[in-house]
Amino acid sequence: MKNILVTVTGIAILIGTLTPLRSNEPYIEIEDIYDTDGVLEEWQYPGKYSPVNIFDNDVNTVHAERDNSYYMTIEMRFKQPVECDAIQVLGGVATNKDIYQKNNRPKDVIVYVYDTDESFLKDKVIFKKKVQLKDVMEYQKITFEKTYSIKRFTFQGLAVYQGSKYNDTCITELKFFNKGKDIPVNDVEKLKKDYVKWVGERLKKFFAMGKFEVDDWLGEAYIQKNGGIRYKIYRIGEMNKVLPYALPTKYEVKDSRLYMTIEGKRGLVNYFLCNFIDCNHMLIVSIGEYKYKEPVMWRIMKETP
Repeated sequence: MKNILVTVTGIAILIGTLTPLRSNEPYIEIEDIYDTDGVLEEWQYPGKYSPVNIFDNDVNTVHAERDNSYYMTIEMRFKQPVECDAIQVLGGVATNKDIYQKNNRPKDVIVYVYDTDESFLKDKVIFKKKVQLKDVMEYQKITFEKTYSIKRFTFQGLAVYQGSKYNDTCITELKFFNKGKDIPVNDVEKLKKDYVKWVGERLKKFFAMGKFEVDDWLGEAYIQKNGGIRYKIYRIGEMNKVLPYALPTKYEVKDSRLYMTIEGKRGLVNYFLCNFIDCNHMLIVSIGEYKYKEPVMWRIMKETP
């Protein structure tokens, strides 16, 4: 059973209306695209390693998932159904052989095909195929049993060829084909810009939920209109009135990055915002120079203050 990404805060990942590449040939308009397992350094460099990079025909850009697992699940939704019978994948970082070997490359992968949004949400796949990719720095073809009309598509990595230096799994390019012809993705540069905007909007809407449980046991955090944060601590007596770590007192989203004030200092936040179905939390690793021993979880509570 694959993981399905849904925006827990009701955020639409609308990329925008695009103009056609060609009026007389098929093309793909991407409406949503995201990696459910997280994107490498997105907290610091939003968009640098985004999944949109797999469509730009540039071996100097890649999509890289977070460097804490071997898994990768790229979900995409097309604005209109696309006729397709195969894909080609250029795995790893294909800039050169040295950097290719240093990063993880997809090994065992599964592709899932859905003909409607409803079939995706209900996990009613119309075609899936598991293959083992070769560890080669070249395009590899995955053929379907026939031509499908695709509205949603999932590329999932289950195992990797281990990188010699880094633990992030990368893909350089992914192409769709029908009857031997490449189906290009429209206006990739605009997609890249809109993806960065989405990262920021997603952060804003997460904190707009207003009320969070901190680490499930420590207490509750309440977000104020000015970005201030106040707390209700559950176990202050049992902890002899000493908290196990410092808590931020204010937050701000700027340029699609998250900043918080902690111990009187404003700092960039190293975070991971969870997106899996039934998952509604953020993990905070560090705030500026303040590093937590273990990531602190902020979980959305249903009621708002």
